[in-house]
Amino acid sequence: MSLPLSRLVFSITPHTITACFAALRSIICVELLGIEKLTNAYGMLMLFMGVAALLGPPFAATLKNLTNSFDVSFYVMGALMVLSGALSLPLRRINKWEVEREQASNLELEPLNGERHIVKNS
Repeated sequence: MSLPLSRLVFSITPHTITACFAALRSIICVELLGIEKLTNAYGMLMLFMGVAALLGPPFAATLKNLTNSFDVSFYVMGALMVLSGALSLPLRRINKWEVEREQASNLELEPLNGERHIVKNS
């Protein structure tokens, strides 16, 4: 592969992956939390991403200074990425369980006089 073509491939690939994540971010928030909580969920997501972007580089530099090698920084950051992916795996199942629990706690009673009341168990 020639040098300019390899630079093109290695510069497009990470940005394409990042763009896919950015495009799916709000869709995942809506799927997990609902449209009514999208603004709060998206704001919290951006807050934690900002904190990570602010604290990540100094933390990596500290690891580099302590070990005199960039290897530990890359291993720790890679482990944190794997951990975040592993924590995301059960989210859909947990969301389904919470929705089912919420539906089970809402009992609809129909009295004899025809009026409908919804009783929510705590």
